[in-house]
Amino acid sequence: MEKVEFDTELEISIKNDQNQPIDGAQVAVYNSYANFSTDIVLGSVTGAIQTVNSTGGKAHFDNLQPDISYWIASFYTDVNKIPGARILYNNNEINNELAIKLRKGSISYVDVKMKPQEGVVTFVAPKSENGRLPLTVKFNSSFEGNITKTFDANPPTLIDSTIHALATKGKGYYVINSTGCSWYDVVTVVGGQRTFVKLPPCEAGNIAFYSDDTTATEYPISISLNGQNAAPLTVDKARDAPDCSSPNLYRIEKASGSVTYSARSKSGKCVWVGKVEITTNQCTIVKLPKCR
Repeated sequence: MEKVEFDTELEISIKNDQNQPIDGAQVAVYNSYANFSTDIVLGSVTGAIQTVNSTGGKAHFDNLQPDISYWIASFYTDVNKIPGARILYNNNEINNELAIKLRKGSISYVDVKMKPQEGVVTFVAPKSENGRLPLTVKFNSSFEGNITKTFDANPPTLIDSTIHALATKGKGYYVINSTGCSWYDVVTVVGGQRTFVKLPPCEAGNIAFYSDDTTATEYPISISLNGQNAAPLTVDKARDAPDCSSPNLYRIEKASGSVTYSARSKSGKCVWVGKVEITTNQCTIVKLPKCR
C-alpha cells in the first residue's frame, strides 16, 4: 500500500489592537528563536523560513515540518492611524513568543494581535517666543527641524511650521533655540497616538561682558557659558559703557539661573572664570579685569 504524507499547515489570523483584521501585514514564521528575536527588534524578516502578506486578515503557511517549535513575527505600517504619519505595528508586545509544535498532517490556527510601536510628538511654542524663532528641535539627539511659527493653543493636526517627531515609546526630547534659551524634558510617547508638548514661555535674561582696561592685542576674547562656546568679545564691544541700555554692549541671552562663564584672551595668558545669576528680563554685567 502506497504511503501518503500529509502536509503540515499553519493559518494565522492577524488583528490590530482594536481586534480588527489587517490586510497587507508582513507575516513571518521562524524555526529559530534567535532569528525571531533579532528580526522582531529590527523590523525585518531576514531570518524567517517563510513569509507571506495577510489577505482578509489571514496568513497561511504550508509545507512545514511537524514536531518542532515555531515563532511568528508580524509587521504592518498604518498610514491612517495618525494623519500624515506612517505608524509601525508589530507583535513585539502581544503574543511575542508564539512557540508552537505542529502535528504532522494538521492545520493549526493561531490568533496574532499587533500593537502600534510608534507615536508622534508635536512640539508647540507659545507666541511669547516669536522673537526667538526659529527654534531648533532635537529629539533623541537627532535633528528634527526648526519651529517657525508659534501658537497659544494646540495647532491643527498637520501644520508645517510645527515639528512632528516619529518615535518609539518612552523617549526624551531636547529643544534649543537660536538665542540661548533652552527646554529639555522627557516625554512619554504613546504608540499610535499623538502627544503635544507645549513649551512654556522662556524665562531668560542677558549676560554682558566688557574689559575696557585690556590691551587691544588681547582681543578677541573667547567666551564660554556652562561649557558651551559663545561669540567672542571683540575690541569694538569691550570699551562700551557698562550700561545694558547701550546699543553696542556685548550681550548674550541666556535662560534664567546660574551660569558659569570662562573667558580667555587671544594670547592665552589671561583666563577669567566665574559664576553669575541670570534673572528673567534683567541684564547681568560682568567686567573682566585688566589683561596686558
